[in-house]
Amino acid sequence: MDERSTGPNHNPTRRFLVEIVVLVTIAVVVSMFAVYMRTESLVNDSALTNARSYTDLIVATRSWNASHGGVWVLKGPDATTNPFLLQLGISADATATDGRVFTMRNPSLMTKEIGQFLQHSDGAYFRLTSLKPINPQNAPDSWERSQLATFGRGVAESWIDTDASGVPMLRYMRPLITDSSCLPCHGRQGYKVGDVRGAISVFEPLAASDAQSALNAALVGGFGIGATLILLGITMTLVRRMRSQLDIAQAALVEAATVDVLTGVATRRETMRNFQTEVERAVRTGDQTAVFMIDVDNFKDVNDTHGHAAGDTVLAEVAHRIGETLRPYDIFGRIGGEEFLIVAPATGLEEAAAIAERARAAVAAAGTNTTDGPVFVTISLGVTLLVANEAEALDRALARADQALYDAKESGRNRASVSIPES
Repeated sequence: MDERSTGPNHNPTRRFLVEIVVLVTIAVVVSMFAVYMRTESLVNDSALTNARSYTDLIVATRSWNASHGGVWVLKGPDATTNPFLLQLGISADATATDGRVFTMRNPSLMTKEIGQFLQHSDGAYFRLTSLKPINPQNAPDSWERSQLATFGRGVAESWIDTDASGVPMLRYMRPLITDSSCLPCHGRQGYKVGDVRGAISVFEPLAASDAQSALNAALVGGFGIGATLILLGITMTLVRRMRSQLDIAQAALVEAATVDVLTGVATRRETMRNFQTEVERAVRTGDQTAVFMIDVDNFKDVNDTHGHAAGDTVLAEVAHRIGETLRPYDIFGRIGGEEFLIVAPATGLEEAAAIAERARAAVAAAGTNTTDGPVFVTISLGVTLLVANEAEALDRALARADQALYDAKESGRNRASVSIPES
């Protein structure tokens, strides 16, 4: 295998795994961010819903109070006379037949006292405000003033997140529209039915919402990390399995490209590649290298007489017997139908002749068992030496070995012929 394909920067499986990890991480992060933002929106909507609910309650309570012309309560330290009613010329106190004194709670004052009560219970509170307040305490602040102006132009409600004395707060306002029940008090200020005479201003603490948001962020973050790890684990397991299958498939492809299916020796392409590598080595070291061309004698007769299946069996057996005579580092492959090539590194002519004789004798020693019985064949060999420093060394060595093989066949077959390169 080409070494370049195995380097860390050229491994497609590793690159694919990195891309999958990045994509899965991005997908989970985006999904968790969307979940977080949606949760934050729900938390904020919850605070706004609470503020609207407070306002609905106040409006309903004020309407009930106004429909009865005010509510009378027993006068005492916590229920004093409303001085602003006196300013409007309205009698604010009444004495019962049993001597008890009652004082009126008009919608405005009742709203103020309910707001004070709720502020002590859950931290939320509200107040009335107006551009023309009867009670100076109901004068608007700057934000309320700007919102009252927008209500006069038809805006139905407004809200803002703010920070009041270091406390996160939702401020909400809704206009109060003058109706007939409001005229006994506010008609004297010049208001008519349908006018915006003021607004309900709600203060909704967001500490609980912020705590819920922090909890949601922690839960979403933890879930996101867990989901990412699980998805990455599943992905890596699947990729490892895929890589294992790819390695098997790749090994099969490599074997198909480098190993001759019939004989189990190297293919022509693999043999020539290894031969070229040996040429380059011989150039560097100056070692002698022997080259053998081998042909099965009269192989056509085997196919014609016994059939191609028997011929295939014979070729496989011939390759096996030759291979057993070679050294582990010798190059051996099938380069044609019944032709084989041996490249023997660090081998001179004398040793090459001995190798050729061992191979010839091994093939001729016994027949090959086929369905027609034993089939006997012999081989002829052409032997030469590689001249590493000559031009086109590989091709010239093959040409000399091929000529020597031809000489061996012309001399009667079942023998080896040696071609000595010119000096």
